[in-house]
Amino acid sequence: MTTAHKKLKHRARWHTFLTLLFVLVATPIFLLIRARFLPDVEVPILLYERVARVANDDVTVPSDLFHLQMSDLSRNGYRTISPKRLRAYKTWGYPLPEKPVIITFDNAYRSLLSEVAMILKEQDFTAVVFLATTYISTNPGESRSLNGEPMMTWNEVRLAMKEGVFEFGGHTRNLEDLTRHVKPFNEIRASRSDIKRATGVRSGLFSYPAGRVTPELARAAHKAKIDVAMTYGDTIAMIGPRTDLLLLPRLRVVGGSHAFTVNVVERQSPGLFGVVRITHPTGPVFPCRVVVFGSGAVTPDQEFESEGIRPGETIEFPLPNDIKFPVEVEIVDEHRILLYFVNMIPKNAVIRDLDSAGIPVDIDFPVTIDAVF
Repeated sequence: MTTAHKKLKHRARWHTFLTLLFVLVATPIFLLIRARFLPDVEVPILLYERVARVANDDVTVPSDLFHLQMSDLSRNGYRTISPKRLRAYKTWGYPLPEKPVIITFDNAYRSLLSEVAMILKEQDFTAVVFLATTYISTNPGESRSLNGEPMMTWNEVRLAMKEGVFEFGGHTRNLEDLTRHVKPFNEIRASRSDIKRATGVRSGLFSYPAGRVTPELARAAHKAKIDVAMTYGDTIAMIGPRTDLLLLPRLRVVGGSHAFTVNVVERQSPGLFGVVRITHPTGPVFPCRVVVFGSGAVTPDQEFESEGIRPGETIEFPLPNDIKFPVEVEIVDEHRILLYFVNMIPKNAVIRDLDSAGIPVDIDFPVTIDAVF
């Protein structure tokens, strides 16, 4: 090889090295700049307290309702993500799914293994569990309790991590109200240290007990090397360049045994087929939406908001003349994310009230009726 050829080869290698160096330096800078102009993305973060076969209080979601909600989320195109993805989007612009959702549980009840894990696996979903480390036993044969419910052991936490359905974050060490704690930083850091010592995983996730948080507590979480921290808020999290990842709001799922009775009543009235009549015999009252789909409809034919249907109360919503049967009636949360009730009503199940004087066309819906039909 001639000297000229050697020089050309050396120059080519040097040029390749400089190109790679430029790419390595320029790419992060480009991504950081690009991330500053990304649009905010809606990410619902759902908060479940407990899931059990029987719901004896308004913080426990029945297993069958949880299964219905997970199936509905999947059917509507939602995909679960890890909270770590939020930081990747905010910082680097790493893309999120079209309809992202995060499922969280405050406290590592053992019922997560028996009632929740299989349902999540069925939909290829994951969830985040925030645990107060004092309540997690190191003895595999000893399960500690919280609110009368058995908790996971550290061995069960490690096995759940390996399966990949759950990831875990801190919920303080002693489940204390940090707004009243003398040294909240110690409680936050202690739960993170306990998780690292018991599992080998450095978790940067945290949930403020009872959702109580102040700007000072958020700074303490940052000092404790928390990357993502969650509170309550009952709003959808908006993730973008200006999002404070240490103050993320969550939507609290309403527990309890929900019971609704839904009928379609045919009435003679100009422009209307009749009404959808809903009663709520038992269950917690919560802001909701009533959504009505005619047969084959992709978008709702009718949709109404309600501040809450009280037990013993009946409300009515109009149905247009051109509604197609069977009619599907859904009761969802106010953000139209979580399904609480669904019923399909065929034409032969319509209640006919043709002798009625009808409904004035200018009446404001929904109509609240004192008597229960």
